[in-house]
Amino acid sequence: MTESGSGIIRSKCGYYDMLTHCDVSQIAHESVEGTKSSEPVLVEIGPRFVLNPVRVFQGSFSGQTIWENSKYQSPNQIRAMIKAQVSARYGARVSAKANRKAYLKDEGAMPENPLASDSVFAGGLE
Repeated sequence: MTESGSGIIRSKCGYYDMLTHCDVSQIAHESVEGTKSSEPVLVEIGPRFVLNPVRVFQGSFSGQTIWENSKYQSPNQIRAMIKAQVSARYGARVSAKANRKAYLKDEGAMPENPLASDSVFAGGLE
């Protein structure tokens, strides 16, 4: 809590789900209609934000690692996983297309229909 000209500023942080959730608010004194006294009201003045801690070091920014977030995945790892999924879907599509082409070439071809040949109409009109 810090004192400012218009009231007390308070920041509150809570740690759950491996994330640190913070908000900044101010205690302002607003007058209530019909009374001479002013009631303290909590007004949110700053944006809410969430911090995702990765590591806690023994020193300020270096030293031995005291704690490490085991659930943290870097953005590069997430992008690589998405790219691999897209690549796998494309590979599956290409192999399915090749399998279908081979099926139609070998077994899926229809037998020759004797009535569909040109020999039926070879005699012409008489």
